[in-house]
Amino acid sequence: MKERLVSLCFAILAAVIAYALLSRPTPAPDKQLSLPTTEDTGAAGLKGVYLWLQQSNIPVTRLRTRFSDLESSDKLPATGNILLSVLPAKVTVLDKEWDGLYEWVRRGNTLIAAGNVYQYPAWNAEDDCYCALKKFISRFGWQLDKKDLDHTEEEQNDKPDSLKEEINQLQARMSEHIPKDIELHASLTHPLTSGIGQIKVKAVNYLQYEYWTLSTDNEHNFSLQLLHHAHLGTPMAWLLSAGKGQIIILLHADMLGNAQLDKGENARFISNLINQGLAAGSQLLIDDYHFGLSDLYDPQRFFKDSRLHWTLAWILFIWLCYVIGYSLRLAPAREKTAPVSARDTINMMTHFLARHLNKTQLRDELIRHFCEDIMRQRHFTQEQQVWTWLAAHNRIHPAELDFLHTARQNKRISLLRLTRTITHIRTLVL
Repeated sequence: MKERLVSLCFAILAAVIAYALLSRPTPAPDKQLSLPTTEDTGAAGLKGVYLWLQQSNIPVTRLRTRFSDLESSDKLPATGNILLSVLPAKVTVLDKEWDGLYEWVRRGNTLIAAGNVYQYPAWNAEDDCYCALKKFISRFGWQLDKKDLDHTEEEQNDKPDSLKEEINQLQARMSEHIPKDIELHASLTHPLTSGIGQIKVKAVNYLQYEYWTLSTDNEHNFSLQLLHHAHLGTPMAWLLSAGKGQIIILLHADMLGNAQLDKGENARFISNLINQGLAAGSQLLIDDYHFGLSDLYDPQRFFKDSRLHWTLAWILFIWLCYVIGYSLRLAPAREKTAPVSARDTINMMTHFLARHLNKTQLRDELIRHFCEDIMRQRHFTQEQQVWTWLAAHNRIHPAELDFLHTARQNKRISLLRLTRTITHIRTLVL
């Protein structure tokens, strides 16, 4: 019983360890890197806009598959859908995905491409040239180019006269890399810009002097400039045709983020984009896949699946039954069968004969064999000569001879004592 109780305790301990190893790790409460996903609550996250649209009864869906799956998806209407994607992506968009997205947009859907061209996003610190988007819209005949705005700055070539001036210059240079609040205004009167007074976003100061231009060689293409910089007048958002669909380019993705969504008329502008581009019965898709959230393997869905719980429960139950009911540790030891020797054969025959002879026969046979051995050794012809010779032997105690005579008279004696007595006399005389 004690061994089975010990086995049960170790089995429970092993089950706890297995559960700890297989359980889904709890995410860290303080997430330093904020990503534009529908589950991120940080400054760059899109959870705010997702919940807002969901509560507004907008059919919004998290896209956690590749762009190439949109064209063949049977869960979406063929046209009238909107895809919201933030660039640059953390997960590289493959060429095959751009091919599928091209067919999906050309068929009659809308792509909202929100870029971080005036900031350095934390997930991609390098300067993003917007190359992937430029290559994509070029398939529709559009060219997106970056130019430098003419502006004058005070040159400070002279060396500072003091340490304080040098520190002030370093602080001024550092402040150029810190995002600051700027305002965007509507560029025209249009349903997409209805009710837009000012939109609040952030931008790195020196990046504001890099402005983007949109052009086309296709006479059938048309575009609208939706937003511009309040002070510099540079374009910040366009609506452009793309086959039967359309593309909306936003150069400030932070207007969608949790930190800026409630500033100015940001939420109203997003609402206009969705209301004008989303058809009845269609879906608004927010790209999560290219920031690490994928339906190809969803750990939360996997660990919540009841089939996994029932499978693990049955495996644990059967294993516990096996450990408690039968195990190699509790099983009887199996000894290796040794080869049979001549001594084993003699012992076996001895036990066999001992089971078929009574005590009287054994006593008589022991004494007879003892006498025959002495007669053979001393060349006697009669048994009486053996007893006379033993009586005259000075090394044999008289009590031993008396015991042997008592045994010859068919009296009840101990066979074990008789065997020991005969053995002792043999060692003395033979």
